Amino acid sequence: MVSLQKITVSLVLLLLSAVATADGFYRPAAGAGEAGMAYVCIMKPGLWSSFHNQASLSYYHNAAFSFSYENRFAIKELAVKSACLIIPAGSGSAGIFYSRSGFTGYRRETIAMASGLKLASDLSAGVQIDLFAEHQQGEYKDYLQVSCEAGLIYEPSRDIRVGIHIFNPIPNSLRNIPMPSSIRAGAGMTISEGLFAGFEAELVSGRKPVFRSGFEYATGKKAILRCGYSTAEPSFTFGIGFLTGPASVDIAFSTHPRLGITSGLTASFVLGKNP
Repeated sequence: MVSLQKITVSLVLLLLSAVATADGFYRPAAGAGEAGMAYVCIMKPGLWSSFHNQASLSYYHNAAFSFSYENRFAIKELAVKSACLIIPAGSGSAGIFYSRSGFTGYRRETIAMASGLKLASDLSAGVQIDLFAEHQQGEYKDYLQVSCEAGLIYEPSRDIRVGIHIFNPIPNSLRNIPMPSSIRAGAGMTISEGLFAGFEAELVSGRKPVFRSGFEYATGKKAILRCGYSTAEPSFTFGIGFLTGPASVDIAFSTHPRLGITSGLTASFVLGKNP
């Protein structure tokens, strides 16, 4: 007999699938540091930012790896577990990303490989290949899709960065199952020592534009405070990060007007000097 909990979870999954953006359903959001700023990160170099805009990989000169856990609305069946690894290579870096969510009867997995490099002193570029898998029990079919994404970061000055990112430029006419495409553009600025502010706009095929703003303030060498806002739900976000040598821990929370609070935790490690 099917439990009421499983029925509820299945209904929530269907609801989320219907309203999710390309960063939600097909590209699972990861990184508590980025979540604390409402994912305003395509212009901001960082370990997990590198998989939101692959051009950020060019800023990493040391190997690093990270684990991320997102507890969506306090429902364990909706939790997203992710891991990533960055390996330096010449004038850029390569990255590997893995994410998994779901439960016994329904599971989603994402595997990606990315690369980013410096094209000039003020310009970076990156690309990524994605593999998306969806497994369902019973008479339902399993799905497997491949896509790609790419991004640029331009620095007009030392304190200003501009980023642009495109996901799934492949026409749906070439697919058996439609997949949304998206384009994100944003700019960020270091306002004063330790204080960073950014703004992003995202357009997903078939949906209204989404706007995000985020702030980050480093209180010293050990702690970072973050907050953000997104018009998608709408949602307010906040978080805090702790730095200890080559390791860092980030915690984030985001609100949803109907489904409640989503929390996230990330642990990251840089092998060698900080990038």
